[in-house]
Amino acid sequence: MTYSAGVSKIFRLSMWCAGLALLANSASAAGVPAFLVTTPGGVSSVLMGTLHVPAAGMRQPADQVMKGARHFVVEQAGAPEIGRRFAVPAETTVTVGGQPRADWARALSTAQQATLLERAQCHATAPVDPAATRRVLDFMLTRQSAMLLQSTAISYCAPPGLKSRDLLMQEAAAAAGLVPEPLETAAAVAAQRDLVPEAYWRHSLGVALSADGPAMLRDVVGAFNRGGLDMLQDLFLQAPPGSGAAEHWEVMVDQRNRAWLPKLRQLLDEGPSFVLVGGAHLAGPGGLPARLQAAGYRVTRVELPARP
Repeated sequence: MTYSAGVSKIFRLSMWCAGLALLANSASAAGVPAFLVTTPGGVSSVLMGTLHVPAAGMRQPADQVMKGARHFVVEQAGAPEIGRRFAVPAETTVTVGGQPRADWARALSTAQQATLLERAQCHATAPVDPAATRRVLDFMLTRQSAMLLQSTAISYCAPPGLKSRDLLMQEAAAAAGLVPEPLETAAAVAAQRDLVPEAYWRHSLGVALSADGPAMLRDVVGAFNRGGLDMLQDLFLQAPPGSGAAEHWEVMVDQRNRAWLPKLRQLLDEGPSFVLVGGAHLAGPGGLPARLQAAGYRVTRVELPARP
């Protein structure tokens, strides 16, 4: 690298760090909570949690928070891998309302199935054929695992046109000329998902379809808006014994955090990054902020500007 190129690089890094400080200091009480992670060498990056799906009432960061970043870091990029075992048909089925059902699915009420159908349709990115969606739902109800149906159940419907934080930040990154840099492969996360006990998928499905589900989502949105993401860990660890929730947290959060750390540290050390991962990965003593702090990084809470 030439002297002039080196000076130019240092100048860009300095401007990014200064810009982050200005953004954080100028944010109002209605800003968006995040973490500012600074390397021992003084390079700062943003670490932010996301909910992955659109949710009413969730404050979202302004596009300008991406400007000056060299890396846009995400959990994984491209299409997810579901895992073959989740498509395996149930060994035995029962007939409910003239339709075959896996034993675990027969307790679902007509109203709950209607809710599942609605949630499957409201997140579609193309015109929806209700009959085709119903056939997909019937397929899920005959599988050995409830995982496929659980992923539909937790995708609560949001106001039309509302975008998730994931999508908004992807658009901001693209406008800044950045491509997503994943911390893991789709195959790696699929392998972790295979380790989650089946009890968890059934428990989570029941919670998502319960009368308390929408209120719990509002509580989660509130936790994001005030920066209280430890609440997400509490939800899992306070679940009933036998629900598989604690095991899910260990496999899908703690173990992945440990696996991500080497690559995450490399990207943070290389230059300013905007890191966007599921909010659960920032929670508790095993969260990324705590792990990075233990590794010698300075981690501070900041509020970034929200979009109008």
